[in-house]
Amino acid sequence: MIQGISVYGDYNFSRHLGIEGDVHLATIFTPRDIGLQSYLVGPRYVFHIKRFQPYGKFLGGIGRFKTDYDIAPNSTFNYGIYAFGGGVDVPLTPHLNIRAVDFEYQKWPGFEPNGLSPLVWTFGAAYRFR
Repeated sequence: MIQGISVYGDYNFSRHLGIEGDVHLATIFTPRDIGLQSYLVGPRYVFHIKRFQPYGKFLGGIGRFKTDYDIAPNSTFNYGIYAFGGGVDVPLTPHLNIRAVDFEYQKWPGFEPNGLSPLVWTFGAAYRFR
């Protein structure tokens, strides 16, 4: 398991349809000197069920894989990636949002020899500007 931090931002065009951007930096607390970074953006669809806001998303972007192993010491490799995911947001106040859970199934098809498919779980809080 690799741990790190994530930052996200949402912009809603309507009550249900919006766009999301995610940055995952899983290079901070890594076992065995490896790390993953992903920079993703794409559409998201939000449902409204009472106080909860479950959503689904499809994102695309760039992934970076870093290793300090002997095979490629201090090397970073960039890949085109995509991700399917979803989660649940819970608005607490007009400006504070809790992300109870967020899940992404990422696919790195160019990662040799058979691709890379990390599962990314996050949670946190966000400030709402409007």
